[in-house]
Amino acid sequence: MNVLRVTDLTVRYAPDVHAVRDVSFTVGSGEALGIVGESGSGKTALALALMGLLPEGARVAGSVRLRAGELLGRSDAELSRLRGNDLSMIFQDALSALTPVRTVGDQIAETVMIHSGATRAAARARAVELLGSVGIPGAARRARAYPHELSGGMRQRVMIAMAIANEPGLLIADEPTTALDVTVQAQVLDVLRAAKEATGAAVVLISHDMGVVAGFADRVMVMHAGRAVEQGPVEQIYRRPVTPHTAALLRSVPRIGESSSATGAVVERSRRPVVLEVEGLVRHHPVYKGPLLRRRAGTVRAVDGIGFDVREGETLALVGESGCGKTTTLMEILRLSRPQQGRIAVLGHDTAALRATHRRALRRDVQVVFQDPYASLDPRMRVASILAEPLITHRVPPSRVGGRVEELLELVGLGPEHARRFPHGLSGGEAQRVGIARALALEPRLLLLDEPVAALDVTVQGDVITLLEELRERLGLAYLFVAHDLAVVHLIADRVAVMYMGRIMEIGSVSEVYGVPAHPYTRALLDAVPFPDPVLERRRPRVLLHGETPDPASPPAGCRFRSRCPRYATLTAVDGRLCEEHEPPSRPLRPGDDADQSAACHHPLVEAKAGL
Repeated sequence: MNVLRVTDLTVRYAPDVHAVRDVSFTVGSGEALGIVGESGSGKTALALALMGLLPEGARVAGSVRLRAGELLGRSDAELSRLRGNDLSMIFQDALSALTPVRTVGDQIAETVMIHSGATRAAARARAVELLGSVGIPGAARRARAYPHELSGGMRQRVMIAMAIANEPGLLIADEPTTALDVTVQAQVLDVLRAAKEATGAAVVLISHDMGVVAGFADRVMVMHAGRAVEQGPVEQIYRRPVTPHTAALLRSVPRIGESSSATGAVVERSRRPVVLEVEGLVRHHPVYKGPLLRRRAGTVRAVDGIGFDVREGETLALVGESGCGKTTTLMEILRLSRPQQGRIAVLGHDTAALRATHRRALRRDVQVVFQDPYASLDPRMRVASILAEPLITHRVPPSRVGGRVEELLELVGLGPEHARRFPHGLSGGEAQRVGIARALALEPRLLLLDEPVAALDVTVQGDVITLLEELRERLGLAYLFVAHDLAVVHLIADRVAVMYMGRIMEIGSVSEVYGVPAHPYTRALLDAVPFPDPVLERRRPRVLLHGETPDPASPPAGCRFRSRCPRYATLTAVDGRLCEEHEPPSRPLRPGDDADQSAACHHPLVEAKAGL
């Protein structure tokens, strides 16, 4: 039985922008339809049209029937009685969607009271029940929390609890896992899948992540330029795509298990000069309480004694969940000053001993590319001025600036016409290329890359990754690459360091760490990465993490990962006591000059081999 039938739906914004063009589809009870496409393809405009939430001035035509009733043309008051009851939406950014000044329990209870007429006490009891059903531990306590007191994964679960509160016939999920770590993403998808099965609702899942859709959807609709260019059963679309656009989308998805583009750097790394060396790096932040008489209440161990090196021409990736210390590490290196504890050496220079003039000179050799190109580029400056700024700052002769700007544009695959544009006139991929060009302006030897492709569509991601690889080969650059997407890391990195709560849990070559992970956390991260093949994604065995990352101000005694470790739960009391009482040191698994895989685990998944 069809719950939703959409016929010839068209959405147009003034003056004459067609966001959705003649789209038709159906969704049955208990069925999941995945809608995929690049940014600007019309996915979100379609979702807002189904909910009646389009902005004023938008024009809608066609038909949207929920069960037997037509939704288009109804007043906002009529639609308000349906929203949250017969149809619900899970938004991409839960923090923006939830009211910041009310507890999450009250917000869920409000939904119940409005549509069911329940008493306040009954609605609050139902809110606690719903929070428990979506896997939030201590539901009664969490119901009294405000949105900012919850992690991103918990906030998204609150949104799901609110959406299923009145058992709607249709759930619309608009990019519900985009901003989440892979481990939390897997948990949220499990909750959403369980909610679908429990309520029998039809689900429309909107996503740009082809792996997420492969593991969740029954049918798929691919959108491009506002049109539905292809739709059908998920296995058919993924394995036998008809349109070139769908085939191109699937080819662009990075996959763990395919050969990495980064080859050869590990074999000869002992002969390469060290560009960056970090030893025992510490960055702790004090936590204070009290509005007036502030007292110290603890310490957040953002980075807690890590060490690694990066050699000429290679890429080291720092990966891990949000809050593990990846970006803090990057910022500590970028400061080029004395660290709180430990040692940082850049191109052989100890940053603790640098004077101001030497620090300024060294900044030519160390540059950074940020995650959001639009936030990092001055919106008031044209591209030519943005690229010229570092050259002028470091006193490059004016006669050489114009020619160097042209060289930089050509180097990153942009034309002379881009020099006259402002950042808002660039696409996401073009803006990131400008950010890369600016970082290369002074011919650095080390690039710090902070999630440089996280905000880009999958096709644009591939273009930027290819560009970074070409630049590394051509210019002999070294990269420190921060990312949460392990599939992207597999494409670009030579070595990978896995971080958790300020510590490096495992480090080694990509082939070693991805092929035979030694730490249970590494294994869980790899298992959580969605694979863009519906058959393999649903059949492959996996070990998913449960629970939330502990409070960084008070990590567990002993091994800080043990509260979430699936291996710890299977140990004997004697073996488990070692994890409870002693922090595991990082130990090499294969002794030797070039074999550098190490893991900080008392009971690694791979036992150390002697004498290689």
